[in-house]
Amino acid sequence: MILPPIASGQPLPQSVFGKIAEFSTQDPLEFANIVLSQLPDSITIQRVASDITGNFNFTDVPAGHYFLEITLLGFEIIKTAVFEINTDHGYDAGTISLQASSISLNEIEIAAKNPAFVNGIDRKTYYPENDIMAQSGTVSDVLQNIPSITIDAEGEINLRGSENIHFLLNGKPSGLLKNNPAIMLEQLPANTIERIEIITNPSAKYKPDGVAGIINIITKKNTLTGFHGNVMANASTQRRYNGNISLNYNPGKFNISALYGYMQNYFPRTGSDFRIVRDSFSEAETMFDLKSNGLGKPKSHTTNLSIDYQPDTNNSLGVSGTYFNQNARRMRETITQETNSAGIINDFNTFRNDVDKESELELSAYAEHAFKKEDHTISFEAQYGKSDELEESQFCDVFRLPAYPTYQGHNRLDKKGHATTLTTDYTNPFDKDTELETGYEGEYSSGDLDYY
Repeated sequence: MILPPIASGQPLPQSVFGKIAEFSTQDPLEFANIVLSQLPDSITIQRVASDITGNFNFTDVPAGHYFLEITLLGFEIIKTAVFEINTDHGYDAGTISLQASSISLNEIEIAAKNPAFVNGIDRKTYYPENDIMAQSGTVSDVLQNIPSITIDAEGEINLRGSENIHFLLNGKPSGLLKNNPAIMLEQLPANTIERIEIITNPSAKYKPDGVAGIINIITKKNTLTGFHGNVMANASTQRRYNGNISLNYNPGKFNISALYGYMQNYFPRTGSDFRIVRDSFSEAETMFDLKSNGLGKPKSHTTNLSIDYQPDTNNSLGVSGTYFNQNARRMRETITQETNSAGIINDFNTFRNDVDKESELELSAYAEHAFKKEDHTISFEAQYGKSDELEESQFCDVFRLPAYPTYQGHNRLDKKGHATTLTTDYTNPFDKDTELETGYEGEYSSGDLDYY
């Protein structure tokens, strides 16, 4: 038979109880955290919370020496004196008053943050600053995160499945983005971009005839004074590299910025094409089997220098120059077999060696004046571009069947071009609902193409 503790001489457990109240008003405090700790090691025995009337109660407390610690958010922490529990009585802690704590808060800064995507009436806007991964890459990396834009393995950009895209830089056409957008955007650092606007239903102002849409890239304006710079480099396991160095100096009214970018790509390519062609009259079938292996290694350099001057808040002017150079080499071998009911009738290899050399120079100058009335502005811009491109393709067909002699070919395409653009824009808002917007744009271009 098991005897109860009183029969065995063990001390009976007792209770510890009390009430938590606010110091000045003596109103009960609910949800105060009360911890019962035992000496000599300050071991936590129990933990309870005060009820709606401020009361708390610890039950089944063994004999010993204890103290209470009371905490509540917004109030100072209280520790009671040590008290004893024995077999004769428990412990009534009475009303424990908590005083509000004096907490000095530091200044709180509230910063607005743009959402990643904003849908407008005529455009979708993407803010890359909210994409940490994109900030360490190039503008091409940013574009891949935008819905409706895709970039293929060779860097070609598609908007809603079309490569016919009109690119703008800060709302203005750029000759380099017109001719080589994929290569140029691979060398522009993403952390220099404020936002990217996708305009799928452009107005007549942008001359949108025949294009799938407009991609307008808005760069950040350097407002920090002094000298600062940025270095970015990317490398992949497939021998693809790109990087850039950007520098900026702003002593006050002047802002001078420079950029150098480098890109080297490596494109191994394998392909196969098998077709069966049936003659509609004789029903005879001919099978074509093509297998190819290729390699492309384009390298490009881009340099940019721009100077902006703002003598006062209403006027600004500047000049800039950009030079681009690319040297690409592509090699490919294709094995072609043609078979019919009689067996193999054609069997030959084609070897191609393509070289593409290209250089472009773009110079521009602008002046802007803002009148006293808000949004009343006039601007002038002149732009000159020069391009030089050489495409060479050498190939030979080596026949096994039939025994034809080796056929060799060499194509050469030499293109040169010049373009000058003059633009004037004038905007005058009459009231909140009416605005006059007019201007002039003249483009004068010439080109020379020699094909051999």
